Amino acid sequence: MNKEEKFGYLKFGGYNGGIIGIQEMKKILDGIDESFKFILKNEYDGDDEIDFDNFDFPIKIEEGSLIIELIIASIIFSGGVYFKSALEKLAENDVGDKTSLDVWRDVKKNVYSKFFEIIKIKKHIKGKEFETGKFVSNNQEIEIINVDQEKIVIPVDVIGLFKKIPKNLFDNIIYSVHDVNNFEFVNLLKEESIIIDNESKDYLMSGELNSDIILPELEHGQEIELVGKITKINETWKTLGFDYEGYILILKPLEKSLLEYKNEIIADSDKILTKAKIKGVVTRLGSNGKIEEKKPKIIFSEIKKIKEEKDEEQKLFD
Repeated sequence: MNKEEKFGYLKFGGYNGGIIGIQEMKKILDGIDESFKFILKNEYDGDDEIDFDNFDFPIKIEEGSLIIELIIASIIFSGGVYFKSALEKLAENDVGDKTSLDVWRDVKKNVYSKFFEIIKIKKHIKGKEFETGKFVSNNQEIEIINVDQEKIVIPVDVIGLFKKIPKNLFDNIIYSVHDVNNFEFVNLLKEESIIIDNESKDYLMSGELNSDIILPELEHGQEIELVGKITKINETWKTLGFDYEGYILILKPLEKSLLEYKNEIIADSDKILTKAKIKGVVTRLGSNGKIEEKKPKIIFSEIKKIKEEKDEEQKLFD
């Protein structure tokens, strides 16, 4: 790869040391790829002979919270000969003596820029209708006015693209945002940044991922402290049942065996279970490795018994 020119980066706060689960990382990268491919196809849809699904966008992952750099690098030839010929065709349609590498560089910068501007609009309008104001910059940009009468300036050619985007286009990227994790996109060419936090994430999400979800406030990857009641010990699967707000959640220890938590699981009488406070991380991974479970599970690292004035008797095992 030739010397890299960094256009911008996506920073996901809250991932200490850049550590993240494989499936969660895959979901984020899939979301970025889907967004870029959608913009690519709509920006260059006149080239009917080109299958843009074969295009591969280069990124560079840096240690830190979790930083995905968007780089204007040489071609990644994952598309093989077809990919190279597709770029050469784009070069034929371009003005001037540009090589396929030059065209690919321009394509990436255009896609990255449109991606940034669309997110900027989505956050600005807060999920509501918006008005377009006056043209500025020799009619190259236009004002967008939100319900609070706040204004931003957007390139004119972004407006048509914005109206085409699917409601769920950013779901996979933004899904991991919650109280601890946030999402920041930095456009280095314009020296602008956008932060999406737990409050503003709904402006970018379709809501489809939240339909019929049990306890939607418990989001995948979120660190939590919950108070509830241990309802069951499953010796076969090494899990606990935990009654929280009327739902029985499955608890699984992060490292230790259940035996090591015996004193915190069982109340003063060895015939009854107990009210407890747990600390852990929410997971919604399904058996196929995708983040799709309607009911959350908790991977707990700490459990503390809460003494009650009068415990109700309950069988330990079925």
